[in-house]
Amino acid sequence: MGKNDFFQLFCLSESLKSYDLSIDEIQDASVDGGNDGGIDALFTFIDGDPLTDDYRPRPRKEVVVELLIVQCKDTESFSGTAIDKLISTVSTLFDYSRSVEDLSKTYNEKLTRKAGGFRRFHQQNITRISKLAVRFYYFSRSEHVFETLREPVATLEGAAARLFPNSSVEFNFVGASELLEYSRTDRTKKLELAVREGPIAVSEAGFIALVSLSDYFKFVTDENQNRRRHLFLSNVRDYEGSVEVNRAIEATLRGEAPEDFWVLNNGVTILAVAARPGFKSLVLEDPVIVNGLQTTMEIIQHFRRSPGVDDRMLLLRIVIPQNDKSRDRVIVATIVLSRR
Repeated sequence: MGKNDFFQLFCLSESLKSYDLSIDEIQDASVDGGNDGGIDALFTFIDGDPLTDDYRPRPRKEVVVELLIVQCKDTESFSGTAIDKLISTVSTLFDYSRSVEDLSKTYNEKLTRKAGGFRRFHQQNITRISKLAVRFYYFSRSEHVFETLREPVATLEGAAARLFPNSSVEFNFVGASELLEYSRTDRTKKLELAVREGPIAVSEAGFIALVSLSDYFKFVTDENQNRRRHLFLSNVRDYEGSVEVNRAIEATLRGEAPEDFWVLNNGVTILAVAARPGFKSLVLEDPVIVNGLQTTMEIIQHFRRSPGVDDRMLLLRIVIPQNDKSRDRVIVATIVLSRR
């Protein structure tokens, strides 16, 4: 790996921590090389998950889409020329009057494949996209952004806004100071969960708690309202279960039944390495949802449809396995039960 490749990997792995990406997922988004149009990496996220060739859309569900276009330059200054290249490339790549085959005559295979994947998803799911965010990131070792760069940035943002009406568009300069802040961000997966009253301890095995739907939504999503990927085991992360089950949960969330939500729902089971109770809170170390995926996803959809406070309660079971064998037994048992 060369110096420039290492700098790019460092920039992406540190700045995109909230997406919980693997090294392979980061490297798969790399498109730099000859004929890259000034783009070094291109990510498409669907509800916080990277778009893959085998992506299966959930039936009837609205989705949040993020398009991240990245430049990583191991230089001591930001360049207007680099932004000018982006203006030209973005205006061409996402001009849907031009075919992907036509783009392949100008740009390299990796960039064409990544841009083509976004284009296909965008065109096929346009009515399901509730929010589209286009974000540009320009990384360098610079400490200053010169005022002369503001005009080409505005031109780029305007071009993207015209290509994607009703989307949010932003450009981010990331220099040495910002990279240092990213690197200082804690990677440990400790999350605080606000609970109603105090959690009930069940010997050393864990806790039972009631949490408001609003607080649970904050727990399972990041600042962009995408689900925290590390909360979902890889072997259950994509399990969708019965469509009828999802519809029933959605109907309960939409309805105004006299019973509280926790009475009508089986609740959620979370595994954690450790849990520290506080006053109306639990701090969980390495939490993982092993049962209640459908409920969790429907709650996320509920707040995307209807932002605000929802004080209805959800029942949580927090299990603290004593060893790996116990952890595996809990995972297997909850997966089997969820599929019955």
